[in-house]
Amino acid sequence: MLCGVNLDRFDVIDFIPGDFSIATTIHDKRNKMDLKLVFIYGPAHGEGREQFLLELAQICNNNKLPMLIGGAFNIRRFCSDKNKPCSLNKWSDMFNHVINTHELRDLHLNGGKYTWSNNQSNPTLEKLDSLDQ
Repeated sequence: MLCGVNLDRFDVIDFIPGDFSIATTIHDKRNKMDLKLVFIYGPAHGEGREQFLLELAQICNNNKLPMLIGGAFNIRRFCSDKNKPCSLNKWSDMFNHVINTHELRDLHLNGGKYTWSNNQSNPTLEKLDSLDQ
């Protein structure tokens, strides 16, 4: 995972790597305020998802600043996030619980409804990314 900020505009206050995230506190020099940026890469399969969701909840619990969380969560929230029939599972329920508990909200996607494709002739399309608080 790679993340970066424009040092002409921001100062990096701290940088905390996790198993599934990189969390950094930055100071916006122009607006004179601190922000938390969290970059996520969740496990693509069931193994590790519980630890991932615990890490995400802990980041939210420990944060008191305005926060932007983005990346690849790799958990479907709703069946409407996929272009083919689907079923939700306990990971979807746990993910939605973390989102609702910490009052996170999805950012509106620009340019399309989905963020991932399997690039087949009859593609599977899914929305897998982006939240903010």
